[in-house]
Amino acid sequence: MYAYLTNYSMKKSFRLFIIITLIGFLFCSYLYYSETGRFPEYFKQPLLLILIVFLSNLIGWSIIFSNKLLDKFILWKNNIAFRFITGIISNSILYIILAFLAFTLYVTISAEDITIYSALNKFSEVLIKLGILSFITIFIYSIIDFSLYSYNQYSVVQIESVKLLSQQMELQFEALKSQLSPHYLFNNLNTISSLIYKDPELSEKYIRKLVKTYQYILKTNDRKLVKLSEELEFIYAYIFLLEVRFGEALKINININNEYIHYNLPPLSLQILIENAVKHNSFDKENTLNITIEQYKTDYLIIKNNILKKSVVKDSFKIGLNNINKRYKYFTNKKLQIVKNNDFKVVLPLLND
Repeated sequence: MYAYLTNYSMKKSFRLFIIITLIGFLFCSYLYYSETGRFPEYFKQPLLLILIVFLSNLIGWSIIFSNKLLDKFILWKNNIAFRFITGIISNSILYIILAFLAFTLYVTISAEDITIYSALNKFSEVLIKLGILSFITIFIYSIIDFSLYSYNQYSVVQIESVKLLSQQMELQFEALKSQLSPHYLFNNLNTISSLIYKDPELSEKYIRKLVKTYQYILKTNDRKLVKLSEELEFIYAYIFLLEVRFGEALKINININNEYIHYNLPPLSLQILIENAVKHNSFDKENTLNITIEQYKTDYLIIKNNILKKSVVKDSFKIGLNNINKRYKYFTNKKLQIVKNNDFKVVLPLLND
């Protein structure tokens, strides 16, 4: 009991002490008035005053403590009706036991020469009224306890939702930042400068595709999911940029059934996987990097590439994969599947509406 009380803040404990004590005085005053037609003069009966404070808090705190223990064994979220009924029954039983002990204590220390049995007969009507009042109070307490649980659960869900949304936007910003980085822009500008004199027509087309990729990046910066069809339209423009830069050293094939282009996925997911393959492999005309994106089962894509390891492996190898995986957690329990043997494969879930 003491360990439980110490978990409460002092203010909360004091408020509960006042409420429980007031309920005890209300019960006693009502019962006394119903029997005598007048209110008790507590300050002329210090023993009664002390007993009410002590016994009402003993019973009240015992019920609160019992309820917290019950919460550990029978969770509200698992079965609300069963938890509600069990709470009322267990609290009522506990109250009867404590009330009987309190009544015995009162009879024992009272000045009257009376036995427990005769006291029960003498105060039977009072005890019945007390029992009815107590049951109503326990019933109301159970409703309040459930209401507090519901409110707390709602608050937890709302806070968790805000946290997840914040994390989701942060992860999306990280993905977006990599595409707006000076390094990415420098590579593209360098390619344009080399093309502008050699092949002005290709240079113009390259610029249009680059603009298209940036339009998509900026358009999806606040969207958590995009259609696969939208992502693919962006990917085709992105692939064009890569193929111009790397020529025959890079080959990317896409084979996806049109039935699944309405499925969703986090924006830039495919682009990050292609970029990872390009970044972490050493390739040239003799050692071509082959990347394939194709349908896998019903609602998965598989992105695979042959492994042409670089002499120096960058520490950032898993950053892109972790980014995608964490963003998926916001929407589904499905996880990225990574298989590494002769090829490097990533199985990417597609999300239906």
